[in-house]
Amino acid sequence: MKVQQSENGAEGKLIAIIEGGRLWRVSGRLIAQSYRLCRWRRKQEKTDRKLYEMVREMQGFNSRMSNVEEPVANFNRRRERGPGAIMLISFIAASLDGLLLTSGKKIWAAIVG
Repeated sequence: MKVQQSENGAEGKLIAIIEGGRLWRVSGRLIAQSYRLCRWRRKQEKTDRKLYEMVREMQGFNSRMSNVEEPVANFNRRRERGPGAIMLISFIAASLDGLLLTSGKKIWAAIVG
């Protein structure tokens, strides 16, 4: 930074003071910008940490889901087959009951009489 030298030393000092004030304002702005940049970087690092934790949680969730997937599929298959099995058991029970009624009379008649 050039300071103008004049015949009067007081004028040169005044110019130096004015130039110094400009420097302080510029350096103050730079300090404020660097402070804002540091705050922004801290926020960015915090966000990165949260994102990393979320990714880890999702990976754990995916591994748990893959472990649960097969038993759930088995359960769904059983749930679909359950009504069919109940109908089959009911049909067999009704058939045995009918067979018992028709042949039971003959067996009872043979025993009693």
